[in-house]
Amino acid sequence: MFHAYILTIVAIQDSDAFDSYRAAVAPVNAAIGGQVMLRGPTAAIIEGSGAEREAVIIIGFPDIAAATAYITAAEYTALAGLRQAAGQFTIRVIG
Repeated sequence: MFHAYILTIVAIQDSDAFDSYRAAVAPVNAAIGGQVMLRGPTAAIIEGSGAEREAVIIIGFPDIAAATAYITAAEYTALAGLRQAAGQFTIRVIG
């Protein structure tokens, strides 16, 4: 059961860089943990504003400590350059 989540919204600016990031983060997800609950493009923005090309990712964790450990892990933070090249990432821990 999940009691905490990482919600990421990506305004994709470079599709090739985003694909490179996705390939690099997959083994990190497997090593650190968390379960990808949802990953895909935004189909429509109903209210508020957003980027023309957005992706949404939700990863579930047993608790906030596990979610925070994931987001602060050296393996994850090492990918910051790839994230910056791919677009604007908004990352939140929810729980």
